[in-house]
Amino acid sequence: MNAPTSGVVKRAVAIILLVAVAGGGWYLVLRQEEARRREQARAAQRLVASDAMMLYAVATRAGHKVDACMYAGRAAAALERANDDSLHAAWKSTEEKACKTLGFPF
Repeated sequence: MNAPTSGVVKRAVAIILLVAVAGGGWYLVLRQEEARRREQARAAQRLVASDAMMLYAVATRAGHKVDACMYAGRAAAALERANDDSLHAAWKSTEEKACKTLGFPF
């Protein structure tokens, strides 16, 4: 009577191990997917920031102060969402300077 019981126990242990390994593998796959999506979102925000920086330069050269203020703010916001702290601080300062020339309080 001992022999059949040990077979059932072995199967149960094997099933539990299989579920644990499969669950662990699935967890790792989901974490990698989440990291990939976060990086894609950061890259998209960097692209938005880059576009805003370019438009800020165009507006500044053309003398459009309101547009320069707006694009500096867009660049700062996009860099904040992209978690780029050093560039965000620089563009926040640029935004303050550009908007103060219009009389906007900061």
